[in-house]
Amino acid sequence: MLDSYLMCALQKTNLALTNLNQWFYINQLVLNITKTNVIKFKPKTTAHVPLDIYCKDNVIEEVKSTEFLGMHIKNHMNWKNHVGQILPKLSTACFSIRNLIHSLNPDFLCMVYFAYTHSVFQYGIIFWGNSTHVHQLFKLQKRVVRVLSGVGLRSSCRSLLES
Repeated sequence: MLDSYLMCALQKTNLALTNLNQWFYINQLVLNITKTNVIKFKPKTTAHVPLDIYCKDNVIEEVKSTEFLGMHIKNHMNWKNHVGQILPKLSTACFSIRNLIHSLNPDFLCMVYFAYTHSVFQYGIIFWGNSTHVHQLFKLQKRVVRVLSGVGLRSSCRSLLES
Protein backbone atom coordinates (compact mmCIF):
# COMPACT_ATOMS: atom_id res chain seq x y z
CA MET A 1 0.00 0.00 0.00
CA LEU A 2 2.86 2.36 0.86
CA ASP A 3 4.46 1.59 -2.50
CA SER A 4 1.30 2.66 -4.36
CA TYR A 5 1.27 5.98 -2.45
CA LEU A 6 4.95 6.49 -3.22
CA MET A 7 4.47 5.71 -6.91
CA CYS A 8 1.52 8.12 -7.08
CA ALA A 9 3.60 10.83 -5.34
CA LEU A 10 6.50 10.24 -7.76
CA GLN A 11 4.20 10.52 -10.77
CA LYS A 12 2.68 13.75 -9.45
CA THR A 13 6.12 15.15 -8.69
CA ASN A 14 7.42 14.33 -12.16
CA LEU A 15 4.32 15.89 -13.73
CA ALA A 16 4.73 19.01 -11.59
CA LEU A 17 8.38 19.30 -12.65
CA THR A 18 7.40 18.97 -16.29
CA ASN A 19 4.82 21.75 -15.88
CA LEU A 20 7.31 23.88 -13.98
CA ASN A 21 9.90 23.42 -16.71
CA GLN A 22 7.34 24.49 -19.33
CA TRP A 23 6.52 27.59 -17.28
CA PHE A 24 10.23 28.41 -17.05
CA TYR A 25 10.59 28.03 -20.81
CA ILE A 26 7.58 30.28 -21.53
CA ASN A 27 8.96 32.95 -19.18
CA GLN A 28 12.47 32.67 -20.64
CA LEU A 29 13.94 31.13 -17.50
CA VAL A 30 16.08 28.04 -17.11
CA LEU A 31 16.06 25.42 -14.37
CA ASN A 32 19.67 24.41 -13.66
CA ILE A 33 19.36 20.65 -13.24
CA THR A 34 22.97 20.29 -12.05
CA LYS A 35 22.20 22.49 -9.02
CA THR A 36 18.78 20.99 -8.39
CA ASN A 37 18.34 18.22 -5.84
CA VAL A 38 15.53 16.64 -3.90
CA ILE A 39 15.32 15.93 -0.21
CA LYS A 40 12.78 13.59 1.34
CA PHE A 41 11.92 14.46 4.93
CA LYS A 42 11.38 11.39 7.08
CA PRO A 43 11.85 10.11 10.62
CA LYS A 44 15.11 8.34 11.42
CA THR A 45 13.32 5.02 11.91
CA THR A 46 11.78 4.93 8.42
CA ALA A 47 13.54 2.75 5.87
CA HIS A 48 15.11 4.53 2.91
CA VAL A 49 13.19 4.17 -0.36
CA PRO A 50 15.03 5.83 -3.24
CA LEU A 51 13.24 8.50 -5.25
CA ASP A 52 13.53 8.57 -9.04
CA ILE A 53 12.51 12.06 -10.04
CA TYR A 54 13.22 13.16 -13.60
CA CYS A 55 13.40 16.50 -15.32
CA LYS A 56 14.17 16.58 -19.06
CA ASP A 57 15.30 12.94 -18.95
CA ASN A 58 17.82 13.74 -16.19
CA VAL A 59 17.57 12.18 -12.76
CA ILE A 60 17.46 14.75 -9.98
CA GLU A 61 19.84 13.73 -7.22
CA GLU A 62 18.36 12.78 -3.87
CA VAL A 63 20.39 14.17 -0.98
CA LYS A 64 20.30 13.79 2.79
CA SER A 65 21.15 17.43 3.47
CA THR A 66 21.20 20.61 1.45
CA GLU A 67 21.63 24.33 1.77
CA PHE A 68 18.60 26.46 0.93
CA LEU A 69 18.66 30.24 1.28
CA GLY A 70 21.61 30.02 3.66
CA MET A 71 20.06 27.42 5.94
CA HIS A 72 21.45 23.90 6.13
CA ILE A 73 18.56 21.45 6.11
CA LYS A 74 18.81 17.73 6.87
CA ASN A 75 16.29 15.07 5.84
CA HIS A 76 15.47 14.30 9.49
CA MET A 77 14.78 18.02 10.13
CA ASN A 78 17.79 17.98 12.41
CA TRP A 79 19.36 21.44 12.62
CA LYS A 80 22.74 20.22 13.89
CA ASN A 81 24.40 20.99 10.52
CA HIS A 82 22.97 24.51 10.44
CA VAL A 83 24.01 25.27 14.01
CA GLY A 84 27.46 23.83 13.26
CA GLN A 85 27.77 26.15 10.27
CA ILE A 86 26.83 29.38 12.04
CA LEU A 87 28.71 28.74 15.30
CA PRO A 88 32.12 29.64 13.79
CA LYS A 89 30.67 32.83 12.26
CA LEU A 90 29.29 33.91 15.61
CA SER A 91 32.44 32.94 17.45
CA THR A 92 34.48 35.09 15.06
CA ALA A 93 32.06 37.98 15.60
CA CYS A 94 32.39 37.58 19.38
CA PHE A 95 36.18 37.66 19.09
CA SER A 96 36.00 40.79 16.93
CA ILE A 97 33.69 42.56 19.37
CA ARG A 98 35.97 41.62 22.27
CA ASN A 99 38.92 43.19 20.41
CA LEU A 100 36.95 46.31 19.44
CA ILE A 101 35.56 46.99 22.92
CA HIS A 102 38.52 49.23 23.85
CA SER A 103 38.67 51.18 20.59
CA LEU A 104 35.01 51.91 19.72
CA ASN A 105 32.31 53.70 21.62
CA PRO A 106 29.25 51.71 22.78
CA ASP A 107 27.02 52.94 19.95
CA PHE A 108 29.38 51.60 17.29
CA LEU A 109 29.80 48.34 19.20
CA CYS A 110 26.05 47.97 19.26
CA MET A 111 25.96 48.47 15.48
CA VAL A 112 28.69 45.83 15.06
CA TYR A 113 26.68 43.44 17.26
CA PHE A 114 23.50 43.90 15.24
CA ALA A 115 25.31 43.68 11.91
CA TYR A 116 27.46 40.61 12.55
CA THR A 117 25.83 38.71 15.38
CA HIS A 118 22.17 39.50 15.88
CA SER A 119 21.36 39.19 12.16
CA VAL A 120 22.85 35.68 12.05
CA PHE A 121 20.84 34.68 15.13
CA GLN A 122 17.58 36.01 13.75
CA TYR A 123 17.83 34.61 10.22
CA GLY A 124 15.62 31.53 10.02
CA ILE A 125 15.12 31.27 13.77
CA ILE A 126 11.46 30.43 13.17
CA PHE A 127 12.68 27.13 11.67
CA TRP A 128 15.65 26.14 13.84
CA GLY A 129 14.82 28.04 17.05
CA ASN A 130 13.42 25.04 18.91
CA SER A 131 16.22 22.69 17.88
CA THR A 132 17.95 20.63 20.54
CA HIS A 133 21.29 22.04 19.37
CA VAL A 134 20.41 25.69 19.87
CA HIS A 135 21.79 25.88 23.42
CA GLN A 136 25.32 26.31 22.00
CA LEU A 137 24.20 29.37 20.07
CA PHE A 138 22.47 30.94 23.03
CA LYS A 139 25.57 30.42 25.19
CA LEU A 140 27.56 32.29 22.57
CA GLN A 141 24.96 35.05 22.41
CA LYS A 142 25.15 35.45 26.18
CA ARG A 143 28.94 35.68 25.96
CA VAL A 144 28.69 38.46 23.38
CA VAL A 145 26.12 40.38 25.44
CA ARG A 146 28.33 40.07 28.53
CA VAL A 147 31.33 41.39 26.59
CA LEU A 148 29.29 44.33 25.26
CA SER A 149 27.95 45.12 28.72
CA GLY A 150 31.28 44.78 30.49
CA VAL A 151 29.92 42.38 33.11
CA GLY A 152 31.65 39.28 34.47
CA LEU A 153 31.55 35.86 32.86
CA ARG A 154 29.25 34.42 35.52
CA SER A 155 26.86 37.38 35.75
CA SER A 156 23.26 36.80 34.80
CA CYS A 157 22.46 38.36 31.47
CA ARG A 158 18.69 37.85 31.45
CA SER A 159 17.99 41.54 31.97
CA LEU A 160 20.70 42.44 29.42
CA LEU A 161 19.12 40.25 26.73
CA GLU A 162 15.70 41.81 27.34
CA SER A 163 17.00 45.34 26.81
